[in-house]
Amino acid sequence: MTPSTANARLRTANPVVATKKGNEPLFQSIVSSPGDPRLSNRRQRTPARYARRIAMLAAALTAGVGAAWAATSGALELFRSNPQNDAAAPASLWDQDVVPGTVVRAASLDIPNYGGIEFWYADSAQGGWCGAIRLPNAQWAATKGSDASGTAPGCYPTREQTNGDDPIFEINGFDYYEVQIDARETGGSFWRIYYGVVTADKPVTKLIDKITGRRAAVQGGQRFVLAVPDPHPDRAIPLPDTYAINLVAYAVDGAVIAAEHP
Repeated sequence: MTPSTANARLRTANPVVATKKGNEPLFQSIVSSPGDPRLSNRRQRTPARYARRIAMLAAALTAGVGAAWAATSGALELFRSNPQNDAAAPASLWDQDVVPGTVVRAASLDIPNYGGIEFWYADSAQGGWCGAIRLPNAQWAATKGSDASGTAPGCYPTREQTNGDDPIFEINGFDYYEVQIDARETGGSFWRIYYGVVTADKPVTKLIDKITGRRAAVQGGQRFVLAVPDPHPDRAIPLPDTYAINLVAYAVDGAVIAAEHP
């Protein structure tokens, strides 16, 4: 509703009919007397006040944009460098390019006696996805100099892309990788961190490792990070018929929509 429309409706709803003589002397006395100096000062201060408010708002917006850029630029540059592809040939399946506008902090977890970790995610232009785990000291897991090992971060092909005409992976809705964090020197445990995506017909509302009962942090109904303690990290690699984890993803109605090693 515009101001003119509102005023017209108010006049119609609550008309005040002034008398021809009763209000004229009062009107003349009002308009002939000096104005209230407080109103004059207020009018003088208003432009400056608005200018300050506009400047403050502009500064806040600039700070917000700067903070958003600072929060994502490290992950964006990491995905652009694509460390996992260092040993691969150019233009190979693993030579994937990050889509800059899709970089997000997908999920975070707290590792006891170690600190908080973050899962950063992005789409790739070739149809794959990008992933990395940021450590409490701002290092990226499985990069040179970090205190966590495992799969190098970067942009990966999906399982379907990797399979091509010669299937290697079972297509079950899961795509993920693993890094390892050793917090035993600080009184903690050895942890296996699984991060990735679930592709299903419905959004994922709950993802659980059926072996340990641990629950993953899920973002956007698709991206997840799961921390599982390993009491025997030096054991031999599990045999083909045994698994370290058994992932099951559920929809809001409780239906199983994806399962790894059921």
